[in-house]
Amino acid sequence: MKPSTFLACALALATPATWALSVDAKALARYDGSYVVCEATFPEMRGHRDEAYLSLWRAKADAANRAQLADVRKGAVYRARARAPRADEREGIGTGGVQPDQAGVPGAVGRGPANAQRRQTLDDDAAQR
Repeated sequence: MKPSTFLACALALATPATWALSVDAKALARYDGSYVVCEATFPEMRGHRDEAYLSLWRAKADAANRAQLADVRKGAVYRARARAPRADEREGIGTGGVQPDQAGVPGAVGRGPANAQRRQTLDDDAAQR
């Protein structure tokens, strides 16, 4: 094997290990919001948020990556996104706007704009009866 070929192969294999983790603040805020729900459902998940996020990207949960996540969480973009209501909460979509006590109830229609036509149709049908 030529030395240049060996060097090229070595660099190609070594490069992914040296890539830095790039964290999207908005995506991290969405992830953290979802993780809170998971923590409420599964108490054994508490305290493992960073490890779980980093494992999604197959990154090591070392001090440098945890520090990077902490820095992103301190940023203005993350804090603005974390405070903003999620679209599914704001517009009543996601679960179709159906409340948990209505889940599984036949004919339960959500509050979201996508369901406005169906709600009107059901209201008209009920008025005609």
